[in-house]
Amino acid sequence: FEREVDHTTAFNFLRRGILNQGDLTFFKHVKMLKPGHILKYNLLTHEVKIQRWYDVSSIEIRNDLSFEDAKEYFYKLFQDSVALRMRSDVTVGSCLSGGMDSSSIVCMSKELLGKSGGMETISSCFNDKRYDEQEYIDEVLNQTKFVGHKVFPSLDDLFEHDMLDKLVYHQDQPVISASHYAEYKVFNEAKKNNLTVMLDGQGADEILAGYMRYFPAHYTDVLSKFRLVTLLREMNYRKELHKISRIKSMSELSRFILHPKIQNLIIQKALRIKTIPSWYNIEVAKNLNLDEILGDNHRTTAPIFRKKIKEININSLSKIDINLASIPYQCHSEDKNSMANSIESRIPFLDYRLVEFSLSLPGKFKIRNGQTKSVLRESLRPILPAKVVNRHRKMGFVTPQEVWMKKYANTVKEELGNVESLTGGLIKSNIVKGFEQEVRSKDKINPAYFRILSFSRWAKVFGVSF
Repeated sequence: FEREVDHTTAFNFLRRGILNQGDLTFFKHVKMLKPGHILKYNLLTHEVKIQRWYDVSSIEIRNDLSFEDAKEYFYKLFQDSVALRMRSDVTVGSCLSGGMDSSSIVCMSKELLGKSGGMETISSCFNDKRYDEQEYIDEVLNQTKFVGHKVFPSLDDLFEHDMLDKLVYHQDQPVISASHYAEYKVFNEAKKNNLTVMLDGQGADEILAGYMRYFPAHYTDVLSKFRLVTLLREMNYRKELHKISRIKSMSELSRFILHPKIQNLIIQKALRIKTIPSWYNIEVAKNLNLDEILGDNHRTTAPIFRKKIKEININSLSKIDINLASIPYQCHSEDKNSMANSIESRIPFLDYRLVEFSLSLPGKFKIRNGQTKSVLRESLRPILPAKVVNRHRKMGFVTPQEVWMKKYANTVKEELGNVESLTGGLIKSNIVKGFEQEVRSKDKINPAYFRILSFSRWAKVFGVSF
């Protein structure tokens, strides 16, 4: 097998930060199955058939439930989903980030185990308070009385102990940020504490509109029903809870409702700005169809832009996230990092019954009075700490990557000095000068630098040709 890079995948990753979309991999001539697909191989005829066996796209919104009924049924489904994933002949633990999703799993586990029941949790923490969620982690631990283990990942391990090489080897591809390493450390700590099965909170944001990008889809849905008062009220609540101005909300909304031709002009104009970075050697990228790549209206919003206004809603965006964007990416990373440490990871929020029910709920049950994941938030309010359930600042699974890269600037610069030779000249040596300029300035460090380091290490580990 010739380990040759797929330049389309490489460009989408390096330039645009895209992972695990469609069937392409970083290896040319190697493809992966799309979500909900099955491959059949005939041993006699050597015929390959790929077919779809499961699809959430056909799930329609139902309007026969009140919010109170939805809360009650969601609670029962979630309770059963967690209970099923706690069945085990070995020790079960849980990841605990301090966010509402993992906190919901941990607190539901306590409800199922009862007063005398115990569980151990693993959390990724940081000394830099801007990226640390220990105050919320401790709230959950204090309420459940579970034993909590904390790990403190550091960027120096990635380079000094070759952890980045190990990480990309197990992932089979480059990693997009240092958050993959933090996730690896969580599962590694679980292994050290003899926790063989771990529960984790992926999926809640996608099925229950937990990201900020769901707000404009919600606004469009409300506007299509001519509920102007509701629209303005939701924008006001968002300003109050998330500090997003009404002007910005209006601007986001306008992108969704403009005529497709106008949208395409706006996107094409945006992509013309430094379309090809100065550090990217297009001459090395053979057979790369840039017109096709750059004409794709950029990332997860592309299929949304092609819909009619009345078809744009939270659920249409959720289905894109589940089939194409964040769920394939998150599940890939979760599976690789857990199995690299001989851990079985289980994800209650992606129980098919919970996903199907959530996708059938109207958007107003998910974003409600400016709060995200409303049906989850309100159904589990009785068992969650008030500090967690009333929290509206979403941090996600983040790391102080930018702080690290400035702190270890000399190490990063040295690493960047090797990328031209490791990538067959695809990434030019002027990348070092660009990084030096950003370190000296007060601007944020471009996340592309970490992707470049990760990509070059992946190329070295797998001996990829360009």
